[in-house]
Amino acid sequence: MLTLRAQTLTDYHSHLITPEYRAALAEHDMLLDEGFPLPQWSAEVHLQLMDEAGIAQSILTHPAPHPYFGDQEECNRLCRQFNEQAAAICRESKGRFAFCAVLPLPDVQAAIREAQYALDTLGAAGVKLATNVYGQYLGDEALDPLMEYLSGCQALVILHPHKPSPVNNDLMQQTPLAMQGYLSETTNAVCNIISRNVLARYPGMRVVVPHCGAYLPIAIPRMKALYPVMRQNGLVGEIDFDKNISCLWFDLAGSPNEGTVDALLTITSRDHLLYGSDYPYVAPVAVKNILADLLKRGIVGGDASERRNNDDMIIRIAEIEVYPQYLADYLAVAAEIQKASLAEEPGVICLFPTQTKEDSTQIRILEIYASQQVYDHHIQTAHFQKYKQGTLHMVKHLKLNDLQPLTPETMNTLFKRFNMQQPTSESLNSPWPKGEPNTGYAQYFIGNSYLAPMDGGLVNVTFEPRCRNNWHIHHKQVQVLICVAGRGWYQEWGKEPVELKPGVVIEIPEGVKHWHGAAKDSWFQHLTYHKDVQEGASNEWLEPVTDEVYEK
Repeated sequence: MLTLRAQTLTDYHSHLITPEYRAALAEHDMLLDEGFPLPQWSAEVHLQLMDEAGIAQSILTHPAPHPYFGDQEECNRLCRQFNEQAAAICRESKGRFAFCAVLPLPDVQAAIREAQYALDTLGAAGVKLATNVYGQYLGDEALDPLMEYLSGCQALVILHPHKPSPVNNDLMQQTPLAMQGYLSETTNAVCNIISRNVLARYPGMRVVVPHCGAYLPIAIPRMKALYPVMRQNGLVGEIDFDKNISCLWFDLAGSPNEGTVDALLTITSRDHLLYGSDYPYVAPVAVKNILADLLKRGIVGGDASERRNNDDMIIRIAEIEVYPQYLADYLAVAAEIQKASLAEEPGVICLFPTQTKEDSTQIRILEIYASQQVYDHHIQTAHFQKYKQGTLHMVKHLKLNDLQPLTPETMNTLFKRFNMQQPTSESLNSPWPKGEPNTGYAQYFIGNSYLAPMDGGLVNVTFEPRCRNNWHIHHKQVQVLICVAGRGWYQEWGKEPVELKPGVVIEIPEGVKHWHGAAKDSWFQHLTYHKDVQEGASNEWLEPVTDEVYEK
Protein backbone atom coordinates (compact mmCIF):
# COMPACT_ATOMS: atom_id res chain seq x y z
CA MET A 1 0.00 0.00 0.00
CA LEU A 2 1.45 3.36 -1.03
CA THR A 3 1.88 5.78 1.86
CA LEU A 4 0.75 9.31 1.12
CA ARG A 5 3.78 11.54 1.65
CA ALA A 6 2.50 15.02 2.22
CA GLN A 7 4.71 17.90 1.06
CA THR A 8 7.26 15.63 -0.64
CA LEU A 9 8.41 15.46 -4.25
CA THR A 10 6.21 12.60 -5.27
CA ASP A 11 4.06 13.74 -8.18
CA TYR A 12 0.47 12.68 -7.56
CA HIS A 13 -0.90 14.14 -10.79
CA SER A 14 0.68 12.94 -14.03
CA HIS A 15 -0.72 11.05 -17.00
CA LEU A 16 0.32 8.10 -19.13
CA ILE A 17 -0.89 8.36 -22.75
CA THR A 18 -0.36 5.15 -24.69
CA PRO A 19 -0.47 4.68 -28.48
CA GLU A 20 -3.21 2.07 -28.07
CA TYR A 21 -5.44 4.46 -26.16
CA ARG A 22 -4.85 7.18 -28.75
CA ALA A 23 -5.79 4.72 -31.51
CA ALA A 24 -9.02 3.76 -29.69
CA LEU A 25 -10.02 7.42 -29.46
CA ALA A 26 -9.29 7.90 -33.16
CA GLU A 27 -11.40 4.85 -34.03
CA HIS A 28 -14.38 6.40 -32.25
CA ASP A 29 -13.66 9.93 -33.54
CA MET A 30 -13.10 11.14 -29.96
CA LEU A 31 -9.59 12.56 -30.08
CA LEU A 32 -11.02 16.00 -29.31
CA ASP A 33 -13.85 14.83 -27.04
CA GLU A 34 -12.46 16.84 -24.11
CA GLY A 35 -11.96 19.94 -26.23
CA PHE A 36 -8.20 19.75 -26.84
CA PRO A 37 -5.76 17.22 -28.33
CA LEU A 38 -3.82 14.66 -26.33
CA PRO A 39 -0.17 15.58 -25.75
CA GLN A 40 2.69 13.21 -26.54
CA TRP A 41 4.21 11.09 -23.76
CA SER A 42 7.31 8.95 -23.46
CA ALA A 43 8.96 7.43 -20.41
CA GLU A 44 12.37 8.76 -21.46
CA VAL A 45 11.24 12.39 -21.73
CA HIS A 46 9.20 12.18 -18.53
CA LEU A 47 12.12 10.75 -16.57
CA GLN A 48 14.42 13.45 -17.94
CA LEU A 49 11.99 16.13 -16.69
CA MET A 50 11.80 14.44 -13.28
CA ASP A 51 15.61 14.44 -13.02
CA GLU A 52 15.84 18.10 -14.01
CA ALA A 53 13.07 19.17 -11.62
CA GLY A 54 14.10 16.93 -8.72
CA ILE A 55 10.92 14.83 -8.68
CA ALA A 56 11.57 11.50 -6.97
CA GLN A 57 8.54 9.57 -8.23
CA SER A 58 5.52 10.17 -10.48
CA ILE A 59 2.22 8.34 -10.17
CA LEU A 60 0.80 7.73 -13.64
CA THR A 61 -2.94 7.76 -14.31
CA HIS A 62 -5.21 7.33 -17.32
CA PRO A 63 -6.18 10.59 -19.07
CA ALA A 64 -9.65 11.76 -20.09
CA PRO A 65 -11.91 10.70 -21.69
CA HIS A 66 -12.80 7.47 -19.93
CA PRO A 67 -12.39 4.44 -22.28
CA TYR A 68 -16.09 3.55 -22.45
CA PHE A 69 -17.67 4.12 -25.86
CA GLY A 70 -20.89 2.16 -25.40
CA ASP A 71 -19.37 -1.35 -25.51
CA GLN A 72 -18.63 -2.78 -22.06
CA GLU A 73 -16.44 -5.62 -23.37
CA GLU A 74 -14.31 -3.14 -25.27
CA CYS A 75 -14.02 -1.02 -22.10
CA ASN A 76 -12.92 -4.07 -20.09
CA ARG A 77 -10.25 -4.85 -22.69
CA LEU A 78 -8.94 -1.28 -22.95
CA CYS A 79 -8.68 -0.91 -19.17
CA ARG A 80 -6.82 -4.22 -18.79
CA GLN A 81 -4.49 -3.30 -21.65
CA PHE A 82 -3.68 0.09 -20.12
CA ASN A 83 -3.11 -1.30 -16.63
CA GLU A 84 -0.74 -4.02 -17.84
CA GLN A 85 1.19 -1.55 -19.96
CA ALA A 86 1.44 0.85 -17.01
CA ALA A 87 2.66 -1.94 -14.73
CA ALA A 88 5.39 -2.86 -17.23
CA ILE A 89 6.54 0.77 -17.53
CA CYS A 90 6.69 1.03 -13.73
CA ARG A 91 8.77 -2.13 -13.43
CA GLU A 92 11.24 -0.86 -16.01
CA SER A 93 11.55 2.50 -14.23
CA LYS A 94 12.87 0.80 -11.06
CA GLY A 95 10.57 2.72 -8.76
CA ARG A 96 10.57 6.12 -10.49
CA PHE A 97 7.02 5.51 -11.75
CA ALA A 98 3.99 4.07 -9.97
CA PHE A 99 0.48 3.89 -11.41
CA CYS A 100 -3.16 4.01 -10.40
CA ALA A 101 -5.36 1.61 -12.33
CA VAL A 102 -8.22 2.66 -14.59
CA LEU A 103 -11.44 0.71 -13.88
CA PRO A 104 -14.03 -0.38 -16.50
CA LEU A 105 -16.99 1.59 -15.21
CA PRO A 106 -19.98 1.84 -15.52
CA ASP A 107 -19.98 -1.94 -14.83
CA VAL A 108 -19.41 -1.93 -11.07
CA GLN A 109 -18.67 -5.63 -10.71
CA ALA A 110 -16.20 -5.51 -13.60
CA ALA A 111 -14.58 -2.51 -11.92
CA ILE A 112 -14.18 -4.43 -8.65
CA ARG A 113 -12.60 -7.38 -10.48
CA GLU A 114 -10.17 -5.09 -12.31
CA ALA A 115 -9.27 -3.25 -9.10
CA GLN A 116 -8.52 -6.57 -7.40
CA TYR A 117 -6.32 -7.70 -10.31
CA ALA A 118 -4.48 -4.39 -10.55
CA LEU A 119 -3.86 -4.01 -6.82
CA ASP A 120 -3.05 -7.63 -6.00
CA THR A 121 -1.34 -8.86 -9.19
CA LEU A 122 0.00 -5.82 -11.04
CA GLY A 123 1.10 -3.92 -7.95
CA ALA A 124 -0.90 -0.77 -8.67
CA ALA A 125 -0.47 2.03 -6.12
CA GLY A 126 -4.22 2.64 -6.20
CA VAL A 127 -7.00 3.42 -8.64
CA LYS A 128 -8.02 6.43 -10.69
CA LEU A 129 -11.69 7.38 -10.85
CA ALA A 130 -13.32 9.79 -13.29
CA THR A 131 -15.63 12.39 -11.78
CA ASN A 132 -18.37 10.93 -13.95
CA VAL A 133 -18.73 8.19 -16.53
CA TYR A 134 -21.30 9.45 -19.02
CA GLY A 135 -23.58 10.83 -16.33
CA GLN A 136 -22.90 8.41 -13.47
CA TYR A 137 -21.22 10.69 -10.93
CA LEU A 138 -19.06 9.66 -8.03
CA GLY A 139 -21.30 9.38 -5.01
CA ASP A 140 -23.97 7.54 -6.99
CA GLU A 141 -25.58 4.83 -4.88
CA ALA A 142 -24.83 2.25 -7.58
CA LEU A 143 -21.12 2.72 -6.88
CA ASP A 144 -21.38 1.82 -3.20
CA PRO A 145 -20.14 -1.79 -3.68
CA LEU A 146 -16.99 -0.43 -5.34
CA MET A 147 -16.52 2.13 -2.57
CA GLU A 148 -16.88 -0.61 0.03
CA TYR A 149 -14.25 -2.73 -1.72
CA LEU A 150 -11.77 0.14 -2.09
CA SER A 151 -12.28 1.14 1.53
CA GLY A 152 -11.59 -2.41 2.65
CA CYS A 153 -8.32 -2.32 0.67
CA GLN A 154 -7.44 1.08 2.16
CA ALA A 155 -6.92 2.10 -1.44
CA LEU A 156 -5.39 5.30 -2.74
CA VAL A 157 -8.02 6.85 -5.04
CA ILE A 158 -6.96 9.63 -7.41
CA LEU A 159 -9.81 11.63 -8.88
CA HIS A 160 -9.73 13.42 -12.21
CA PRO A 161 -12.37 15.56 -13.92
CA HIS A 162 -13.93 14.46 -17.20
CA LYS A 163 -16.35 16.17 -19.54
CA PRO A 164 -19.57 17.03 -17.65
CA SER A 165 -22.74 15.18 -18.53
CA PRO A 166 -24.80 16.79 -19.91
CA VAL A 167 -22.51 19.38 -21.45
CA ASN A 168 -23.14 22.65 -23.27
CA ASN A 169 -20.95 22.22 -26.35
CA ASP A 170 -21.10 25.90 -27.34
CA LEU A 171 -19.94 26.93 -23.89
CA MET A 172 -17.23 24.27 -23.88
CA GLN A 173 -15.98 25.45 -27.29
CA GLN A 174 -15.77 29.06 -26.13
CA THR A 175 -14.22 28.24 -22.74
CA PRO A 176 -12.33 24.92 -22.88
CA LEU A 177 -12.85 22.54 -19.97
CA ALA A 178 -9.26 22.90 -18.76
CA MET A 179 -9.80 26.62 -18.19
CA GLN A 180 -12.80 26.35 -15.86
CA GLY A 181 -15.16 23.45 -16.51
CA TYR A 182 -12.88 20.86 -14.93
CA LEU A 183 -12.93 22.82 -11.65
CA SER A 184 -16.73 22.87 -11.61
CA GLU A 185 -16.81 19.19 -12.52
CA THR A 186 -14.48 18.21 -9.69
CA THR A 187 -16.44 20.32 -7.22
CA ASN A 188 -19.72 18.69 -8.28
CA ALA A 189 -18.34 15.18 -7.88
CA VAL A 190 -16.71 15.72 -4.48
CA CYS A 191 -19.76 17.58 -3.14
CA ASN A 192 -21.89 14.64 -4.26
CA ILE A 193 -19.54 12.26 -2.41
CA ILE A 194 -19.82 14.38 0.74
CA SER A 195 -23.58 14.86 0.40
CA ARG A 196 -24.07 11.09 0.34
CA ASN A 197 -21.66 10.70 3.28
CA VAL A 198 -19.61 8.23 1.23
CA LEU A 199 -16.25 8.72 2.93
CA ALA A 200 -17.79 8.63 6.40
CA ARG A 201 -19.39 5.29 5.50
CA TYR A 202 -16.29 3.97 3.71
CA PRO A 203 -13.41 5.73 5.54
CA GLY A 204 -10.62 3.40 4.44
CA MET A 205 -10.07 5.23 1.15
CA ARG A 206 -7.49 7.99 0.80
CA VAL A 207 -8.90 10.27 -1.89
CA VAL A 208 -6.76 12.77 -3.79
CA VAL A 209 -8.69 15.75 -5.18
CA PRO A 210 -7.01 17.42 -8.18
CA HIS A 211 -6.26 21.01 -9.15
CA CYS A 212 -5.84 22.66 -5.73
CA GLY A 213 -9.25 21.52 -4.52
CA ALA A 214 -11.12 23.20 -7.38
CA TYR A 215 -13.95 25.32 -5.89
CA LEU A 216 -14.28 23.27 -2.70
CA PRO A 217 -12.99 26.06 -0.41
CA ILE A 218 -16.09 28.00 -1.47
CA ALA A 219 -18.51 25.09 -1.77
CA ILE A 220 -17.85 23.28 1.51
CA PRO A 221 -18.58 26.26 3.80
CA ARG A 222 -21.79 26.84 1.83
CA MET A 223 -22.77 23.19 2.23
CA LYS A 224 -22.16 23.41 5.97
CA ALA A 225 -24.18 26.60 6.29
CA LEU A 226 -27.19 25.20 4.41
CA TYR A 227 -27.01 21.67 5.81
CA PRO A 228 -29.23 22.23 8.91
CA VAL A 229 -32.08 23.62 6.79
CA MET A 230 -31.69 20.96 4.12
CA ARG A 231 -31.59 18.23 6.75
CA GLN A 232 -34.62 19.61 8.57
CA ASN A 233 -36.62 19.56 5.34
CA GLY A 234 -35.56 16.04 4.43
CA LEU A 235 -33.61 17.13 1.35
CA VAL A 236 -30.36 15.44 2.39
CA GLY A 237 -29.41 12.63 4.69
CA GLU A 238 -26.88 12.60 7.50
CA ILE A 239 -23.54 14.19 6.59
CA ASP A 240 -20.44 13.93 8.77
CA PHE A 241 -18.38 16.72 7.23
CA ASP A 242 -15.36 16.12 9.44
CA LYS A 243 -15.05 12.43 8.59
CA ASN A 244 -15.54 13.05 4.88
CA ILE A 245 -13.00 15.86 4.70
CA SER A 246 -10.44 13.94 6.78
CA CYS A 247 -10.24 11.38 3.94
CA LEU A 248 -9.39 14.02 1.33
CA TRP A 249 -5.92 15.01 0.17
CA PHE A 250 -5.34 17.73 -2.41
CA ASP A 251 -2.82 17.87 -5.22
CA LEU A 252 -1.42 21.27 -6.20
CA ALA A 253 -1.59 20.88 -9.98
CA GLY A 254 -2.87 23.93 -11.80
CA SER A 255 -2.24 27.39 -10.36
CA PRO A 256 -1.05 26.99 -6.77
CA ASN A 257 -0.50 30.68 -6.07
CA GLU A 258 -0.57 32.05 -2.52
CA GLY A 259 -4.26 32.97 -2.63
CA THR A 260 -5.25 29.54 -3.91
CA VAL A 261 -3.24 27.70 -1.26
CA ASP A 262 -4.50 30.01 1.51
CA ALA A 263 -8.09 29.28 0.42
CA LEU A 264 -7.39 25.55 0.35
CA LEU A 265 -6.02 25.69 3.90
CA THR A 266 -9.42 26.89 5.13
CA ILE A 267 -10.77 23.37 4.56
CA THR A 268 -7.70 21.20 5.13
CA SER A 269 -4.22 21.30 6.66
CA ARG A 270 -0.72 21.44 5.21
CA ASP A 271 -0.10 17.75 5.82
CA HIS A 272 -2.90 16.97 3.31
CA LEU A 273 -1.29 18.97 0.46
CA LEU A 274 0.42 16.91 -2.24
CA TYR A 275 2.55 17.92 -5.17
CA GLY A 276 1.08 17.47 -8.67
CA SER A 277 2.48 18.54 -12.05
CA ASP A 278 -0.28 17.58 -14.55
CA TYR A 279 2.46 16.52 -16.97
CA PRO A 280 2.36 16.11 -19.99
CA TYR A 281 -0.58 18.53 -20.25
CA VAL A 282 1.65 21.16 -18.62
CA ALA A 283 4.84 22.01 -20.51
CA PRO A 284 8.17 21.01 -18.91
CA VAL A 285 9.33 24.61 -18.44
CA ALA A 286 6.08 25.44 -16.62
CA VAL A 287 6.40 22.31 -14.47
CA LYS A 288 9.88 23.39 -13.38
CA ASN A 289 8.90 27.02 -12.75
CA ILE A 290 5.82 26.14 -10.69
CA LEU A 291 7.73 23.56 -8.67
CA ALA A 292 10.57 26.03 -8.01
CA ASP A 293 8.04 28.52 -6.66
CA LEU A 294 6.41 25.90 -4.41
CA LEU A 295 9.83 24.90 -3.06
CA LYS A 296 10.76 28.52 -2.43
CA ARG A 297 7.54 29.06 -0.47
CA GLY A 298 8.07 25.87 1.54
CA ILE A 299 4.76 24.37 0.38
CA VAL A 300 6.42 21.20 -0.94
CA GLY A 301 9.87 19.75 -0.47
CA GLY A 302 11.78 16.76 0.75
CA ASP A 303 12.50 16.23 4.42
CA ALA A 304 11.70 19.00 6.83
CA SER A 305 15.46 19.53 7.22
CA GLU A 306 15.62 20.41 3.52
CA ARG A 307 12.96 23.09 3.89
CA ARG A 308 14.30 24.66 7.07
CA ASN A 309 17.28 24.30 9.33
CA ASN A 310 16.04 21.95 12.02
CA ASP A 311 17.45 24.19 14.75
CA ASP A 312 15.60 27.29 13.50
CA MET A 313 12.61 28.41 15.49
CA ILE A 314 9.27 28.62 13.71
CA ILE A 315 7.35 31.79 14.40
CA ARG A 316 4.00 32.55 12.81
CA ILE A 317 0.72 34.37 13.27
CA ALA A 318 -2.36 32.31 12.39
CA GLU A 319 -5.23 34.51 11.20
CA ILE A 320 -8.50 32.63 11.63
CA GLU A 321 -12.11 33.59 11.02
CA VAL A 322 -14.66 31.42 12.82
CA TYR A 323 -18.33 31.01 11.93
CA PRO A 324 -20.29 32.93 14.60
CA GLN A 325 -22.45 29.94 15.54
CA TYR A 326 -19.32 27.92 16.40
CA LEU A 327 -17.38 30.66 18.21
CA ALA A 328 -17.89 29.39 21.75
CA ASP A 329 -17.03 25.83 20.72
CA TYR A 330 -13.91 26.98 18.88
CA LEU A 331 -12.64 29.01 21.82
CA ALA A 332 -13.03 26.01 24.10
CA VAL A 333 -11.11 23.74 21.71
CA ALA A 334 -8.39 26.39 21.21
CA ALA A 335 -7.93 26.69 24.96
CA GLU A 336 -7.74 22.90 25.24
CA ILE A 337 -4.98 22.48 22.64
CA GLN A 338 -3.06 25.42 24.12
CA LYS A 339 -3.11 23.81 27.55
CA ALA A 340 -2.21 20.33 26.27
CA SER A 341 0.57 21.53 23.97
CA LEU A 342 2.31 23.68 26.57
CA ALA A 343 1.97 21.00 29.23
CA GLU A 344 3.11 18.01 27.14
CA GLU A 345 5.47 19.43 24.49
CA PRO A 346 8.55 21.21 25.84
CA GLY A 347 9.47 22.56 22.40
CA VAL A 348 6.15 24.35 21.92
CA ILE A 349 7.22 27.70 23.30
CA CYS A 350 4.07 29.68 22.66
CA LEU A 351 0.48 29.11 21.54
CA PHE A 352 -1.28 32.36 22.36
CA PRO A 353 -4.86 32.57 20.98
CA THR A 354 -6.48 36.00 20.92
CA GLN A 355 -9.52 37.79 19.47
CA THR A 356 -9.68 41.12 17.70
CA LYS A 357 -11.59 43.71 19.70
CA GLU A 358 -13.73 44.80 16.76
CA ASP A 359 -14.85 41.30 15.71
CA SER A 360 -14.72 38.39 18.14
CA THR A 361 -14.89 35.85 15.30
CA GLN A 362 -11.45 37.04 14.13
CA ILE A 363 -8.90 34.89 15.99
CA ARG A 364 -5.15 35.49 15.96
CA ILE A 365 -2.78 32.85 17.34
CA LEU A 366 0.87 33.58 17.97
CA GLU A 367 2.73 30.29 17.48
CA ILE A 368 6.41 29.72 18.36
CA TYR A 369 8.09 26.32 18.04
CA ALA A 370 11.66 25.63 19.10
CA SER A 371 12.51 23.83 15.84
CA GLN A 372 11.11 22.21 12.71
CA GLN A 373 11.37 18.83 14.43
CA VAL A 374 9.22 20.10 17.28
CA TYR A 375 6.60 21.37 14.84
CA ASP A 376 6.59 18.09 12.85
CA HIS A 377 6.00 16.21 16.11
CA HIS A 378 3.33 18.70 17.23
CA ILE A 379 1.10 18.20 14.18
CA GLN A 380 1.14 14.43 14.73
CA THR A 381 0.03 14.57 18.37
CA ALA A 382 -3.40 13.34 19.39
CA HIS A 383 -4.41 16.75 20.76
CA PHE A 384 -3.48 18.52 17.50
CA GLN A 385 -5.30 15.95 15.38
CA LYS A 386 -8.36 16.34 17.62
CA TYR A 387 -8.15 20.12 17.21
CA LYS A 388 -7.69 19.92 13.42
CA GLN A 389 -10.52 17.50 12.73
CA GLY A 390 -12.80 19.00 15.35
CA THR A 391 -12.58 22.56 14.03
CA LEU A 392 -12.61 22.13 10.24
CA HIS A 393 -16.33 22.86 10.11
CA MET A 394 -15.98 25.84 12.46
CA VAL A 395 -13.36 27.76 10.48
CA LYS A 396 -14.44 30.01 7.64
CA HIS A 397 -10.97 31.31 6.75
CA LEU A 398 -7.39 30.50 7.72
CA LYS A 399 -4.14 32.20 6.77
CA LEU A 400 -0.75 31.28 8.23
CA ASN A 401 1.71 34.17 8.26
CA ASP A 402 5.23 32.79 8.69
CA LEU A 403 7.63 35.35 10.14
CA GLN A 404 11.19 35.44 8.85
CA PRO A 405 13.86 35.17 11.58
CA LEU A 406 16.09 38.25 11.71
CA THR A 407 18.19 37.56 14.79
CA PRO A 408 17.84 33.84 15.55
CA GLU A 409 20.63 33.94 18.12
CA THR A 410 18.55 36.44 20.10
CA MET A 411 15.43 34.30 19.83
CA ASN A 412 17.28 31.23 21.01
CA THR A 413 18.23 33.20 24.11
CA LEU A 414 14.84 34.80 24.66
CA PHE A 415 12.63 31.78 24.14
CA LYS A 416 13.44 28.54 25.87
CA ARG A 417 10.13 27.47 27.33
CA PHE A 418 9.62 31.08 28.47
CA ASN A 419 12.87 31.08 30.45
CA MET A 420 13.12 34.78 29.72
CA GLN A 421 15.00 36.49 32.51
CA GLN A 422 14.89 39.98 31.03
CA PRO A 423 13.81 42.52 33.66
CA THR A 424 10.08 43.24 33.71
CA SER A 425 7.82 45.25 35.98
CA GLU A 426 6.85 43.13 38.98
CA SER A 427 3.29 44.34 38.79
CA LEU A 428 2.92 42.95 35.29
CA ASN A 429 4.00 39.45 36.34
CA SER A 430 4.69 38.96 32.64
CA PRO A 431 6.84 36.32 30.92
CA TRP A 432 7.50 38.77 28.09
CA PRO A 433 10.75 40.78 28.18
CA LYS A 434 10.68 44.44 29.16
CA GLY A 435 13.59 45.31 26.92
CA GLU A 436 15.64 48.50 26.85
CA PRO A 437 14.50 52.12 27.24
CA ASN A 438 12.89 53.37 24.04
CA THR A 439 15.33 56.26 23.53
CA GLY A 440 15.06 56.26 19.73
CA TYR A 441 11.36 57.18 19.79
CA ALA A 442 11.19 58.90 23.19
CA GLN A 443 10.31 62.20 21.52
CA TYR A 444 7.04 60.67 20.32
CA PHE A 445 5.99 59.33 23.74
CA ILE A 446 4.69 60.81 26.97
CA GLY A 447 6.25 58.78 29.81
CA ASN A 448 8.70 55.93 29.65
CA SER A 449 8.45 53.02 27.27
CA TYR A 450 10.69 50.03 26.56
CA LEU A 451 11.35 47.97 23.43
CA ALA A 452 12.29 44.28 23.22
CA PRO A 453 12.91 43.34 19.55
CA MET A 454 12.17 39.69 18.84
CA ASP A 455 12.42 37.45 15.83
CA GLY A 456 10.48 37.75 12.60
CA GLY A 457 9.74 41.47 12.95
CA LEU A 458 7.93 41.15 16.29
CA VAL A 459 8.57 43.81 18.94
CA ASN A 460 7.36 43.71 22.55
CA VAL A 461 6.54 47.23 23.79
CA THR A 462 6.24 47.93 27.52
CA PHE A 463 4.53 51.11 28.78
CA GLU A 464 4.73 52.44 32.32
CA PRO A 465 1.43 53.73 33.80
CA ARG A 466 0.07 56.76 31.88
CA CYS A 467 2.65 56.32 29.11
CA ARG A 468 1.27 56.70 25.61
CA ASN A 469 2.56 57.50 22.15
CA ASN A 470 1.57 60.54 20.08
CA TRP A 471 -1.19 60.52 17.56
CA HIS A 472 0.28 58.91 14.46
CA ILE A 473 -0.61 57.39 11.08
CA HIS A 474 0.81 54.32 9.34
CA HIS A 475 1.09 54.79 5.59
CA LYS A 476 1.10 51.83 3.18
CA GLN A 477 1.12 49.25 5.97
CA VAL A 478 -1.18 47.70 8.60
CA GLN A 479 -0.06 47.54 12.24
CA VAL A 480 -1.17 44.68 14.49
CA LEU A 481 -1.19 44.95 18.30
CA ILE A 482 -1.39 41.77 20.39
CA CYS A 483 -2.00 42.64 24.02
CA VAL A 484 -0.13 40.31 26.39
CA ALA A 485 0.01 41.89 29.86
CA GLY A 486 -1.44 44.69 31.96
CA ARG A 487 -4.10 47.15 30.80
CA GLY A 488 -4.07 49.93 28.25
CA TRP A 489 -6.04 51.99 25.76
CA TYR A 490 -6.32 52.36 21.97
CA GLN A 491 -8.17 55.21 20.27
CA GLU A 492 -8.80 56.23 16.67
CA TRP A 493 -9.40 59.88 15.78
CA GLY A 494 -13.04 60.80 16.27
CA LYS A 495 -13.92 57.52 18.01
CA GLU A 496 -14.26 56.33 21.58
CA PRO A 497 -11.21 54.68 23.20
CA VAL A 498 -11.00 50.87 23.33
CA GLU A 499 -9.74 49.14 26.46
CA LEU A 500 -6.81 46.79 25.93
CA LYS A 501 -6.38 43.64 28.01
CA PRO A 502 -4.42 40.41 27.46
CA GLY A 503 -5.85 38.51 24.50
CA VAL A 504 -7.16 41.58 22.67
CA VAL A 505 -5.87 42.06 19.11
CA ILE A 506 -6.09 45.36 17.26
CA GLU A 507 -5.49 45.67 13.52
CA ILE A 508 -4.86 49.31 12.63
CA PRO A 509 -5.71 50.05 8.99
CA GLU A 510 -3.42 52.07 6.77
CA GLY A 511 -4.10 55.82 6.97
CA VAL A 512 -5.95 55.82 10.32
CA LYS A 513 -4.91 58.43 12.89
CA HIS A 514 -4.62 56.81 16.34
CA TRP A 515 -2.70 56.37 19.60
CA HIS A 516 -2.18 53.60 22.16
CA GLY A 517 -0.62 53.29 25.58
CA ALA A 518 -0.98 52.18 29.20
CA ALA A 519 -3.84 52.88 31.57
CA LYS A 520 -3.14 55.41 34.29
CA ASP A 521 -2.96 52.74 37.02
CA SER A 522 -1.32 49.85 35.20
CA TRP A 523 1.80 48.86 33.33
CA PHE A 524 1.01 47.53 29.86
CA GLN A 525 2.63 45.32 27.22
CA HIS A 526 1.73 44.52 23.66
CA LEU A 527 3.47 42.72 20.83
CA THR A 528 3.41 44.53 17.52
CA TYR A 529 4.23 43.80 13.90
CA HIS A 530 3.36 45.20 10.49
CA LYS A 531 1.73 43.38 7.58
CA ASP A 532 0.61 44.23 4.04
CA VAL A 533 3.69 46.42 3.85
CA GLN A 534 4.01 48.24 0.54
CA GLU A 535 6.94 50.06 -1.02
CA GLY A 536 7.40 53.44 0.62
CA ALA A 537 5.73 52.45 3.91
CA SER A 538 6.23 54.96 6.73
CA ASN A 539 4.94 56.31 10.05
CA GLU A 540 3.74 59.90 10.36
CA TRP A 541 4.14 61.16 13.92
CA LEU A 542 1.70 63.91 14.96
CA GLU A 543 0.76 65.92 18.05
CA PRO A 544 0.91 64.46 21.59
CA VAL A 545 -2.20 63.02 23.26
CA THR A 546 -3.23 65.68 25.76
CA ASP A 547 -4.17 64.89 29.34
CA GLU A 548 -7.72 66.05 28.53
CA VAL A 549 -8.06 63.43 25.79
CA TYR A 550 -6.25 60.76 27.82
CA GLU A 551 -8.38 61.22 30.95
CA LYS A 552 -11.69 60.76 29.12
